[in-house]
Amino acid sequence: MRHQVFGFMGLLVLIMAFQNCSEGFRYSSGVKASESSSANNPPPTSSTPAGASNANFKACYAATPTDGNAISACLNSTPTNGMTYTAATISTCLLAGNATDLNLAICMSTQGQFIQEYRQPKQSDINSCANVVGNSAIAGCLGKRGIKAGVTQTAVDQCLVSDGLTGVEKCLRRAGALLKRPALFQSDANLCEKLEGTLGLALCLQNSDLLPATVTQAVIDGCITAVTSARVVRCLRVNFHISNVVMQAHFNECLNAVGQAAIATCFDNNGLLPVVIAAIATFQTEIDNCVTVVGAVAIAKCMRNKSFISSKIMQPHIASCFDAAGLNAFTCLNANFAVIPPLLTDVELKACFAANLNTPANAARCLATKRIISSAPSQDHINACARFAGNVADATGTRPGQVGIATCLDRSGALPAPLLQANINTCITNVGLAAVSNCLHAQGVVPSFSRFNLAGGIFAVSCAGCHGVALPGGMNVAVYSTVLPKVIPGSSATSLLYGRITAAAATQMPPLPAAPLAAAQIATLARWIDQGANDN
Repeated sequence: MRHQVFGFMGLLVLIMAFQNCSEGFRYSSGVKASESSSANNPPPTSSTPAGASNANFKACYAATPTDGNAISACLNSTPTNGMTYTAATISTCLLAGNATDLNLAICMSTQGQFIQEYRQPKQSDINSCANVVGNSAIAGCLGKRGIKAGVTQTAVDQCLVSDGLTGVEKCLRRAGALLKRPALFQSDANLCEKLEGTLGLALCLQNSDLLPATVTQAVIDGCITAVTSARVVRCLRVNFHISNVVMQAHFNECLNAVGQAAIATCFDNNGLLPVVIAAIATFQTEIDNCVTVVGAVAIAKCMRNKSFISSKIMQPHIASCFDAAGLNAFTCLNANFAVIPPLLTDVELKACFAANLNTPANAARCLATKRIISSAPSQDHINACARFAGNVADATGTRPGQVGIATCLDRSGALPAPLLQANINTCITNVGLAAVSNCLHAQGVVPSFSRFNLAGGIFAVSCAGCHGVALPGGMNVAVYSTVLPKVIPGSSATSLLYGRITAAAATQMPPLPAAPLAAAQIATLARWIDQGANDN
């Protein structure tokens, strides 16, 4: 009888120990600390209530950000679903240096005092839940930790099938089940550092689909050594390891994070301040003016109109919009550019995507080849490429994104023959970056239609006398649309305009007794036609 009682009691203990195993609200003795969500987020017990809402928590923190007693009292006065917040725990977390609401919530969670939806789950949280409760209950486990963020188990299961356990977070973000961030910001790095430490930054950011696989932990370590982890994202951008294209989403992010008055500072802290801006204050003043005129939702369009950021649609813009909206990238471009080329449509953009296996690769070059966007490099193109890819290619091999202006122009279909990086280098040396376009025209490397009509230009001197007005059925050399029918873009040899300026004396233009065009002028016009006869 005694053995039967002990046998029954042993069985009861085993049943009690495993009755909540499917929910996974207990630590497993076989789980290493590194496999859990680290010490930063211990699994709650089966009796753990959901806790206060993140909105109420933020309000309580904002009211008294340094007073643990006041924060706990404030939280306990809100709906907490049964959880009690202790002043001692909150005060300890504050004393440990958790000086933001996010860091405080993370610290509180380590003590089992959870806030609902205070952050989105990271891959380490998903790994931890899988280790504790198994793959089939990951979503429920995340919910008990206050970081479910609306993720369903169905979505998790689909990602497990398509990407495996280690790819679940990235899969959820790409599928829209988790918020996909518009770009990497310092706040993302701060969160990863808080959860994973500096040695886990690269993997954490890559799992969130914010960092290219080419950016290794060694690269991040180099930035940390140079500028500390608090400036690591800025370091990555200014050294061309991550994209520094500027879109409306970047303005939105900074506006939400720090308010309108500090957007320029936010841009600078994240390596987004355009190189053509002399001072943060200047950029901020223009932002404020734009908000006054067009509102915060159209800052990017307004700043493009002011030439503070690139107004030409280039490959980095298309890639950014594809990353944000997939095949519907045209909608994103419309939201970011005040002027869309007339021939650029959703259909044409998708056709260029389709030509490259529904990816954004070579999309700008495709559009330029079709003459939908300009294939002639303007000063705006050159300024943008200096920002996107550096003036010249990196010779050390440590900055794979620093490919130089010429390669950048080529990727956007705006590198006409015979333009080379050497021509650009010469112009930068002689006249500076801001005057490269004028320099290339003066060299005859990239002739410009608009400059043909300036004082001393070919059209102004030799053609405007007869063709400076709109003649019936004729050509006004000052109006591009009337000149274009006289040329075959890309083929000077078959163009009527070229044929007339090279004809025999009896039929040549300009007609006798005017002097014919000089050989150098003829060569310049031929090059303009062969480069696509752009309205540049």
